[in-house]
Amino acid sequence: MLRQWSIGRRLSLVTLMVLALLGLLLFFCLQIYQQGLMGEKSRQTQAQVETAYSLVAGLEARVRKGELDEASAKAEALALIKGLRYGNDDYFWINDSHPTMVMHPMKPELDGKDLSGVEDKQGLRLFVAFADLARAQGAGEVAYYWPKPGVDEPVRKISYFKKRQEKVNRIR
Repeated sequence: MLRQWSIGRRLSLVTLMVLALLGLLLFFCLQIYQQGLMGEKSRQTQAQVETAYSLVAGLEARVRKGELDEASAKAEALALIKGLRYGNDDYFWINDSHPTMVMHPMKPELDGKDLSGVEDKQGLRLFVAFADLARAQGAGEVAYYWPKPGVDEPVRKISYFKKRQEKVNRIR
């Protein structure tokens, strides 16, 4: 059948096949690149949480040494975490294992609220997922949808969290 085609037509077919293969190769390269970027973002997020975690651990150490009372340490920890930022408007918040919001720097109206019924746009009860995974593993990641600061429409986010004496410390 190909022998019946003109040379120009056969060359066009070869060119289309090469372009299709190049397109597939580009697609797979972009997928690998995106996975690498997401992996790096995940590692950076975890490192940021560990930094915030160490700030709180330092305050706890001062309480154990008698240098600071527990109420003052808690207040200082909340103030430190509330003001802590990284990247572009990325922040930390604290909720307990119920889950009740202890402190949210961007949405202070959530402070003290029961979050067990809060769902993202796909129906994930995200704060329950954070608390359940924290109880089961102590630390981890959850992907969900939540509005970024200054934006009403929820976007996909991945938060790393770490459990701390019945508190879950998170980063976005």
